[in-house]
Amino acid sequence: MGLYLLYFIVRFPVTSHVHNRSILLTTCVGPLFSSHRCINVFGVFAFVLAIVAALISVTTFVSVWCFLAAVLSVLVYIHFSGAMQACRPALARSSRGLPHDGSGTPVASRSHGGLR
Repeated sequence: MGLYLLYFIVRFPVTSHVHNRSILLTTCVGPLFSSHRCINVFGVFAFVLAIVAALISVTTFVSVWCFLAAVLSVLVYIHFSGAMQACRPALARSSRGLPHDGSGTPVASRSHGGLR
């Protein structure tokens, strides 16, 4: 199957086109609906950097914006690495509403030496 697809990639030119700037809309507006603050910030920064990229060069907008958005990947790393607990929604910090001790460990998930 891979060789079959490789044949068509080599034989026929592969091109891509952005229609109606939909990529800008999905990249910048979608994250605003997230419950994670870091993802909301990502959406705002992506939109601001899109404006900056358009001001720098309209003809190379996609390339410039891609470069600037690569810098934003640091926010994605921070979000998934857990380095900033403030980015997590309050409900997730309290383990989905379960009672917990002061350390954030849910009481229901503690090991009590085995269940009988």
